[in-house]
Amino acid sequence: MEQIIYRLKGGLQPVSYQLPLKETFVKKIIEKNGKKNDLGYRRIKYVPGTDTIFAEDIKGDLQPQSIWFEYGDVKVRTDDVLLNRIMTLHPWFNKRYEIWSEELATKTNLENLRFKGDARRLIDDSAPERIKAIALAVFGVPALGWNDDKCELELRVYADEKPKKLKSVMSEQDYESKLLAGQAFVYDIVKENIGKTAVIWSDTDGVILKLAKGEKGVVELGRFLSTQTDDSELVVQSIGERLERIMTDTLPPDTDEIIDNKDREIAELKAKLAAQTGEKTESVDNDLMEARKKYEVKFNKQVPHNMKNNLEWLNNKLGDS
Repeated sequence: MEQIIYRLKGGLQPVSYQLPLKETFVKKIIEKNGKKNDLGYRRIKYVPGTDTIFAEDIKGDLQPQSIWFEYGDVKVRTDDVLLNRIMTLHPWFNKRYEIWSEELATKTNLENLRFKGDARRLIDDSAPERIKAIALAVFGVPALGWNDDKCELELRVYADEKPKKLKSVMSEQDYESKLLAGQAFVYDIVKENIGKTAVIWSDTDGVILKLAKGEKGVVELGRFLSTQTDDSELVVQSIGERLERIMTDTLPPDTDEIIDNKDREIAELKAKLAAQTGEKTESVDNDLMEARKKYEVKFNKQVPHNMKNNLEWLNNKLGDS
C-alpha cells in the first residue's frame, strides 16, 4: 500500500513525538446550497472509523487516538482520508513538519544548489559597490554600516545557509526598487542632507523626498521608488541615467578611450616615479597584462574597467575554483 510520509522539519528525529490535538483548532468550512460557509475554528480529534475530524460532529463510543512521529516521521496510507486530512489541516503543517518523498527532497536539494550557484555568480560578477547595494536591498539598514568585505561575507553566508529565503527576498515586488535605492546611495548619486530630514541629489542638493524623524533615507527611497507614481518614475529614470554613466557594464561609448588615456597617464607617472626612485615597473606591468589575458580566457569576458589595474583582485579571481 502506498504511503504519504509527513516528516519533522530541521532534521529532527526523536524516537517518539506526539502531534498535539487536544487543544488544536482548525477552521471548519461546509458547503450549503453550492456555497462555502465559514463556521470558524473548531476543536479536532482523530477517531478512526468516523468520517469527520471535528469533535462536535463525532458520535458513538469510538475513542480518539493519538498521532505520533516515529523517528521524525508519520507514515499514512494514501487511502486514509481522515488521517491525511488532519495532517494537512493541522496548524503545524508546512511549519514544523511537511510531506517528504525522495523525489521532493531531490528536487528541493537541486533547487537549493542551483540557486546557491546563481547567488555566488551574482556576487562574483559584481563590483564591490553593487555588492554593497545588494546587501542594502537584502538586509536593509544594518548593512549601512558594513564595509565591502562584510557585505560580501554576509551575502555569501546567506546564500549558502538560506538560499530559498534569499531567492524569496530577491523575488519580492519591491526588491528592484530597494536595489536601485541602494545603488543610488552607494554610488553617491543621492544622500541624506545634513539634518537627516530629506533625501537629496548629491550634485544639486535638490530634494527628492522628505524624511520624518527616525526614518532612514535608503529605506524610504526604496519605498518611494516602488510606488510607481509620476514623480517616482522620473526619479527612477534620473537615477538610471546617472548609474548608466557610472556602472562599468553600461559605460558610454567614449569611456574606453577615456580610460585608455587615463591608463597612459598612469603609466607615464609610474615611469617618472621609477626614474626618480630607481624602481622598475616593467615586471608589475607584465604581470598585470598576463593576469588580464588569463581572466578574459577563463571568464570569456573583458575585465571590468574599474579592476583593470587591480592585480590583487585579478589574482584572487583567477585563484577561485
